[in-house]
Amino acid sequence: MYFKLFADCLPVRGVVRSVIYDIGRGNFKLIPNELYEILTEHSNKTVDEIKRFYDNKYDETIEEYFTFLIDN
Repeated sequence: MYFKLFADCLPVRGVVRSVIYDIGRGNFKLIPNELYEILTEHSNKTVDEIKRFYDNKYDETIEEYFTFLIDN
């Protein structure tokens, strides 16, 4: 499974945490910098490929990140 953000949802990295700006809806969601990294540096990988990249050490956290994105 691949995960792609809508074109009007822009991830922006911050010093302590990052944000996804939803320009179409005029709101934003705070996200951890680790999720920003996944969304920007691993955008062409499947969820399983992302998990393998991190040696499956953070599978539960990665699942939580994608659940959060789907829910929001």
